[in-house]
Amino acid sequence: MILRRISGAVTQKRLGVVLAALLCAALWPTPQQLYADDYVVRTCSEAELDAAMAAANNPDNPQGTITFACTGTNRITVTAPKIIRGRITIDGGNTLVLSGGTTSQVFVVASDASLALRNITLEQAQGGANHGGAISVGENGSLALVGSRIRQSRVDDAHAGGAIYSYRGNLLIESSELRGNTAGYGGAVATDGGTLAISDTLIIDNLARSGDGGGVQAWSATTTLTFTRLEENRGGGGGGMSIRGGSATILGGWSLKNRSFNSGGGMYLWGGGTLNVDSYLLSGNRAQAGQGGGLYIANGSATIAHSNIQTNDATTSGGGLSSASGRTLVRDSLMSGNTASLDGGGISIGGGSASVERSALLQNKATSGLGGGIHSTASMTLTNLLLQANQAKSGGGLAVSSSPTRLINVSVVDNLAATSGGGIFSDALVAANFTSRNGVFARNLPQSCAGKLSSAGPGYNIVDDTTCSGALTGTADNHGLAVAFVDAPFTVLGSTLQVPQLASLGLDTIPAASCPTSDIRSVTRPQGAACDAGAVEAEAVVPLTPTPSPSPTPPPTSATPTPAPRKVYLPLSQQ
Repeated sequence: MILRRISGAVTQKRLGVVLAALLCAALWPTPQQLYADDYVVRTCSEAELDAAMAAANNPDNPQGTITFACTGTNRITVTAPKIIRGRITIDGGNTLVLSGGTTSQVFVVASDASLALRNITLEQAQGGANHGGAISVGENGSLALVGSRIRQSRVDDAHAGGAIYSYRGNLLIESSELRGNTAGYGGAVATDGGTLAISDTLIIDNLARSGDGGGVQAWSATTTLTFTRLEENRGGGGGGMSIRGGSATILGGWSLKNRSFNSGGGMYLWGGGTLNVDSYLLSGNRAQAGQGGGLYIANGSATIAHSNIQTNDATTSGGGLSSASGRTLVRDSLMSGNTASLDGGGISIGGGSASVERSALLQNKATSGLGGGIHSTASMTLTNLLLQANQAKSGGGLAVSSSPTRLINVSVVDNLAATSGGGIFSDALVAANFTSRNGVFARNLPQSCAGKLSSAGPGYNIVDDTTCSGALTGTADNHGLAVAFVDAPFTVLGSTLQVPQLASLGLDTIPAASCPTSDIRSVTRPQGAACDAGAVEAEAVVPLTPTPSPSPTPPPTSATPTPAPRKVYLPLSQQ
């Protein structure tokens, strides 16, 4: 009821009627209206909330705002979902809790309606045999969840979105937390079409019991995650997140300690979707019975840039990343400490095509299979890549099969194989399918090369043993040489590590036309008269001019010693 100002003269009889009406209004829980479309709920009962929403849902007041000034409890348990048909904002002031009492959804946003929830907690909601444990959004509906929390809400195993479900709607989640929710699919959030934008939000400890997306499931949607954290979620495919079709852009944040019951411990891409990831951390994720401890690409196009994929684990292949089909590009990134029980400790490429450039794979392990750093049976190009200290049964650094593989300025150093090919192992049927140009192969055990491979035209490869001599036979290939290195800094996501740069041999030996335009750190090639072999280009030495003595009397003429050269290494490009 909206209270109206009583003005003008009234008769005594009419005054009695008005007073009686006012008395009834005082006894019935009614929200107080501040302005034309603002309502304050004071007793915090479900009845008063219903009255406020009924007024706000009125077509004459389509932009209602509801706030709370509870004098008693700050918790309301709803017995039936609140239907949103207009445009409503509800602000809980960071004190209000709306509970479903384990029996009811809290909100249903109808088609074309809009709900904004601010500074509020929803918990123990139950969607049952409906999608959306706490909130469901209809076609063209909109939900904005800002500075809020949804906890311990659920739907049954046949339905999606333990906290939120949207069908072709528009979801915005900002500065919020989704914790401990459960569904069949999309433990916290599930969207079928529409848009999904999540920023500065923690999605933690959610469960998809029978399907994909322990934290988030996005089907045929336009999805954006910005500085969002996916932690300790569990699901069938994509412990942290599952993307089916549509497009997803992820900038900043991390996927940490998520677990997939099948493939894609951190993330799972399928259905021909497109995934772009930048400045992201995938760490400690596990594919419990499948591929891709950090990320699994079943089918689609994925680009990973300026990111760190570390200490992930897969029980089959691709400890860090596995791609079965589609196109995969990894650039300006670091993959370290990942483990696969079978093939591809760092990366496994089983189909489609892949490119890895200006990146480092360090200390990855294929426990009983091929390719400690990378294993590929598909078309692949590696450019300005460092493979160092990786381990496998065969192909400690890299193992490839019959599909075309090109190596350009790749450094394969300090890798270990239990049987053969400490550096690289190729079981290609045709040697020309595996080519290397401007590579460095050194300190690999038991040997640098095993299997069939060849040089790409003028090879300019440098090898510290003779195991590649029967394969790398191009112009200027050098075998059995004493290769020495110095350290050069390499920076990813603000962390700097030291990578091996040739000390002398192999410097300024490759024509500029035969090398990439930059090195692993995006330092321009060449720095000297010609390019260097391997992933790291030694930067040009800039002589320092000695500072003149401040003394007005010039010293006796003598030879001035030349100062020691100083090199400044650039961090990894953030372009």
